[in-house]
Amino acid sequence: MLASFFGRSSDAAARKAPISRSDFALGAARLTRLAVDGLPGTLHPVRTLRNTVLQRIESQDEAVRQVAAGSAQLPNDPEALEPCLEGTGLPLALARALWEAVRPIALLVEVLGHDASASKGRLLCVVGGIECGAEPIISAGAHVLWHALCRSEERDSSEVGVLCDALAARKADAPADALRVFAADKREIAPSEHAAPIDELSLRQAKVIARALLEDEERMARAQASLEG
Repeated sequence: MLASFFGRSSDAAARKAPISRSDFALGAARLTRLAVDGLPGTLHPVRTLRNTVLQRIESQDEAVRQVAAGSAQLPNDPEALEPCLEGTGLPLALARALWEAVRPIALLVEVLGHDASASKGRLLCVVGGIECGAEPIISAGAHVLWHALCRSEERDSSEVGVLCDALAARKADAPADALRVFAADKREIAPSEHAAPIDELSLRQAKVIARALLEDEERMARAQASLEG
């Protein structure tokens, strides 16, 4: 019971911790690149997830429906994922919440026939419930998301828990918003585009790589630099 109490106290303290707008924007951009582009040997890019879904579900329209409804199974091993999330520089609770918001919407964008890697700014806007016309740069999208999560208030910092709760509140509406933004010019994906065999990641290897990133500051710095490229 004592361990449980201290666990709850630690979680409460983490939720109360402040994060600045600039740190959030930098971390959100890194996380979005990770969610879309993956990390070699550790996390599949979202394009590979798209191909996996389309190989399993023959109809693109049905794939869109299942991904939007959240019923398409996505591989997500916490032991491999969490060290990668720590590399974003965000508090882990916030990184988890943002990953759960961004990764499914990135997959939906891909299943609609778009290139999520070219839509990272709009993707972040959609996660925040904001529609934009032209594609913003990813840093601008991160600042738009911050403003939306802060309920359109001008803030230089916020508690981690407030941002996590705002992301959770957006989760149910985000797929419909993504469909409104991206489905109008949906592109049909030819079977030849997703027919190639999917290279399976070794979870054991992924965990080793992810742990190595945490334990080696130089490798972690290189990984972070790749997420900023």
